[in-house]
Order: sequence, then C-alpha cells, then structure tokens
Amino acid sequence: MLVHDTLNHMLRVYKTNNVLIEYTTNCNLRCSYCSVSQPDWPGMDLDQNLADEITQAVIKRSPQYAVIHGHGETTIVKGWERHAKAFFDAGISVNICSNLAKTYTDEEITTLSRLRRLTVSIDTIDPELFRKLRRGGNVEKVLSNLSRIQTEARGRGKEISVGFSIVCSDKSVWGLYDLVKRGTEMGVLAFTFCNLGVLATPEGGLETKHVSEMSVYDCHKILKMFAEIKMLCEQNNRIFDMKSGIVDTIRAKINDK
Repeated sequence: MLVHDTLNHMLRVYKTNNVLIEYTTNCNLRCSYCSVSQPDWPGMDLDQNLADEITQAVIKRSPQYAVIHGHGETTIVKGWERHAKAFFDAGISVNICSNLAKTYTDEEITTLSRLRRLTVSIDTIDPELFRKLRRGGNVEKVLSNLSRIQTEARGRGKEISVGFSIVCSDKSVWGLYDLVKRGTEMGVLAFTFCNLGVLATPEGGLETKHVSEMSVYDCHKILKMFAEIKMLCEQNNRIFDMKSGIVDTIRAKINDK
C-alpha cells in the first residue's frame, strides 16, 4: 500500500527530473565495514510484479535519468537488465553503482555498457586485502568486468562515464594512490573518497578503523598522500571528490596534539 501511495504521489507531480529505484537491499559481497554485513540487516528484493509496475510508472514520467541502485547490488537481481533496457528504450539515461564482482553474461555487459554513468565500488587493487575487505570478491574479476564493459561501449563508438567510489579506512589508505593511478590508466573519470561509518566488525570480517584513529605521524603522511592524489587527478583532468569527515577529522587530530 505504501509503495502504491508513493507512486500515486509521484504521478501528481508536474515533472519528474530524476528518480532513484532500489530493486534490492541484498548484496553478493559481505564487506567488513558495510551495514549489509550486520546480522540484523533486512535484505530483500522488490517483488518482480511490483518492480515492473514501478519501472513502467517511472517511464510514463519521462525523467532525464534513473538511478537504479540503493544499498544493495542491483546486478544480482534476476532480470535487472530488463528494467535497464526498458529505460534505455524510453530514452531515459541510467546510472548504477555496482561492485562488478559477479560473473556477467554478454547481455549484461552490453547493458552495463549503455549506462549514462557507472560507479564502481572499490577500495583497493591489492588482491589479498580486497578479499579480506570485500568478502566474496576478487579484484581481478572487478577490473576485468570493467574492461569488458568499456570495450563493448567503444565497439559502438561510445565512451562510458566511469567513477570509483572508495571507502577510506586504516586498512586501505596506503594503497589509495595506486588505486587512483590504476583507475586513471583505465579511463576512470572521477574518484570519490567516502567516509567510513562506525559499525561492529562482523564475524569473520576484517576490523577497520577511521583514518583519524591512526597515529599523528600517519595522519601527516595521509594528508600529504591525499594532496598527491589530488594533483594526479588534476594532471589527468579527473574529478577528485573528498567527502566531509575525512580530511577535517585528520586535521583536527593533528591540531589537538
């Protein structure tokens, strides 16, 4: 009833510029720092009939673009590409944030290559650390999937806009420059550095801490590294987006000592 009420309210609006649809709150990974890994996380998928109804209702509104991800991994939903294609066919651009950690069919790769923007959730290119942080994931597969998507897009004479969404923690921070360098070499256009939330370490997970909890000596080194990463981005015309709560808390720790 709540969903139908929401749809009815949406239809009363004169114009819809963009929408966000969360087809699932489930994920194929169990990242050590993510709320999805918590034992009380309410993972669920939208009922397929309801998902179809929502997709068609959105198409009738003709928004400029649709963001079809939330806290879950959209591409593990059965038939997710059908919804994306429906938007494409209606002339609606689509954005997705994905971990790109699964094995994709050629059809799924083609669908991903048609996105307006693809944001890849990735924190390190160190294979061992990646496996520990992103339990169930393999960084080689993630980068291989990204390469397949880019190749498919270029085969149609297109360049897909790709960004990296990066969670900063005490475990991943020292490899961030290498991650951005690799991303730049692969044609990634934007690098967003996200703050680490405070959650209990799940059973079997790798404990992670906020970078401001590191030593003052390390905090000085981290600020210098962030400046180097920003310079690397500027030199290559890439977007450097540092979210609040990272640099300011590091500086606050330094200033307190």
